[in-house]
Amino acid sequence: MVIQRMCLMEVPGHLRSLPMSSFSPLVMKSVALTLADDLSWNDARDKAYAYARRDGDDPMLMAWFDWDTGKFSPSCCQCDLQEGAAWEAYGRNHGGRLRISINDDRFVFIYT
Repeated sequence: MVIQRMCLMEVPGHLRSLPMSSFSPLVMKSVALTLADDLSWNDARDKAYAYARRDGDDPMLMAWFDWDTGKFSPSCCQCDLQEGAAWEAYGRNHGGRLRISINDDRFVFIYT
């Protein structure tokens, strides 16, 4: 009998179960952007997505953090933590290749 570890990934409106073998830890590139102070989370997400698309592919948002509200996603993840926040470990360990920090980590987005 083969037991396969599965990872539950919550996507807005959907819940997907993917084999852990689908994910491989990658070296994540970090980018820091400084934008307007009155930037909303939605605007920050749009700017981060536009930056992530510069490579020409269609990046998937794997994890995010909003300092102002303290909210992050995935909020239900259970990751083995070596260091850092669970949402960030999740993004890093599930295909995250690009970490975009906006205004000194006020908003952080991790894309595949």
